[in-house]
Order: sequence, then C-alpha cells, then structure tokens
Amino acid sequence: MRLARKHLGALLLGALLYAHPARSQDAASTAEARVHFERAIVLFESGNASGALAEFQRAHELSGRASVLYNIGATYQALHDYPQAIEALRRFLAEGDSRPSPQRELAQRALRQMEPFVARLRLVRSPADAAVALAGRTLTGDVVTVGPGTHTLSATAPGYEPQQVQVTVVSGDEREVRLSLSPVAPVAPVAPIAPASPDPRGARAPSVEPGPPRGRAAFWSMVVTGGALAVGATITGGFAIATQRDYASRRVDDPAAPGLASRGESLSLAADLLALGALGAGAAAVVFGLQSRTRSTPPALRVMIEPGRDGLSLVGCGAF
Repeated sequence: MRLARKHLGALLLGALLYAHPARSQDAASTAEARVHFERAIVLFESGNASGALAEFQRAHELSGRASVLYNIGATYQALHDYPQAIEALRRFLAEGDSRPSPQRELAQRALRQMEPFVARLRLVRSPADAAVALAGRTLTGDVVTVGPGTHTLSATAPGYEPQQVQVTVVSGDEREVRLSLSPVAPVAPVAPIAPASPDPRGARAPSVEPGPPRGRAAFWSMVVTGGALAVGATITGGFAIATQRDYASRRVDDPAAPGLASRGESLSLAADLLALGALGAGAAAVVFGLQSRTRSTPPALRVMIEPGRDGLSLVGCGAF
C-alpha cells in the first residue's frame, strides 16, 4: 500500500521541472517552487513525511502544477491519511496530463489499494448553516471521507452553543452523524438600582446599624461586674467589722492584738476598693445604657472620682 520510494525521487523531480505548467508563472515563483520541491524530496527520503508535505504544498501553491499533487498524495499515503491521499491523487488524475505515464499508473494503483480502507460520514446539521470542522479543517460538503479510527467533529453556528461529537468507524462504514446545536440561553437583563430619594426636610436620617447595639452588651457587662464587686465589698466589709470587734474585745497587752489590728485595716481597705469599683461599674452601666437607647444623640456625660472631706466621692456631670 505504498508508492515505491525508488521511483519517487526521479519521477517526481522530473514532473516539477518538465511538466507543462497549469498557469503562467514568473521566473521568481518557478525558482522558489523548485527550491521547496527539492527540499521536500530530501525530507521524504529521510523519513520526515510531515515536513515533506508542507514543502510540497508550498511548491504547489507557487507553481500551480497538477503534477505536484502526485507528490502530495504520496506523502499523505505515507502518513496513513488515506482520505486526503485519495483526494490529492484524484485531483492529479483529473487536472494533470491524461497521457499514460508511470505516475498515472502508480496513482491509479494506489487509489485501488486505499479506497477500501476508508469510511464515509453523512452529516446532518441543525441549523443547516452550521460550520463543521474535522481535525482543524472546515468541511464543505455533507459527506466526508475518513480513515478507520475515532474522529471528533466540531460544529458551531452564531447564536448556538458549540457541540462536539466523537464517532468511531472502521473501513467500509457509512455512518450518519447528527449535529444538533442548542440555542444560546438569553441573559436576563439586570434591573437598575434606583437611587435613594433625598430627605424632603433636608435633614440626614440617622444610620441604622444591623444587629444588637454594642452599648446594650456593654451595659449588661458593667451591671454584672458592678454587682459582683458590690457583693465582694459587702463580704469583705463584714469580715473587717468582725475582725475589728475581735480586736476591741482584747486587752492591749494581748500578743494577738497587733495582728488583728493589721488584718482589720487590710480588710477595710479591700472593702473600700471593691465598693469603689462597684460604683465605677455602675456609672459605666448608666453611660452604656443611655447610649443603647439612641445613637443619633449620644449623651455628653462625664463620671469622675474625686477626693472629698470624708473620703472619695463619685461626681457626674453632663446633659441627658
């Protein structure tokens, strides 16, 4: 199933140089075509069929000679792309010199060998103007010839989702392939957001913050803290009073008297500090409670602890 390589070099090279041209050419195009043709012969004989195919195709574009199609068909056959080889050799027989020649005989023999080894796909497109491509090549007709194996057909059309279909065939198959594209789903328009209407009174509305106000949580935290401190102050004060009574009931020369006096003073000081902390927590609870009621006009309140004539005093001032 191959064209004999021993004939390829001599016969095909002569075909380019001496065959009658299919169209008028200038000397520059003919010279460039000859260069690509000779490079293709070298690449083919060295086993690089892909490179030889590209050079042969360029030589055909420049020369327009039908005889170069013979070379292209032989190269496609070496690459086992039988459908493309069949197409090139048929064009060679149709467009070339009809007189008997070794090339025509080899081309006809190759066609008889390759034609049983292809399959045919009949394409049914929806929509009818969908473009179908196979291996990067756009198909023009509704019947395509492929070689044995698995092939991927890609279909596209404006306004439709693209589709790919895989089909596996063997030699001699004739298969119908349906390519039904689905319309592209319309995109729902996005409704514009209307701007907020201004306050007719010209005043800016107070902002509303989602979630529970932070001032309320702080208020209850201070209430709990103040209550705990007040309980601690009460218990510590009770111990201080009991210690002072015990100290008062003892004689001056009693060895335990100094220790009781020192302990009573410490307990009294601790009770005073706890009571002071409870007062501070209570004042803070008042402030946070007022803040939680309104956030647009926070109260201007200051709470201070100042020394007085009889000890420390709690002083608060501000507007409510």
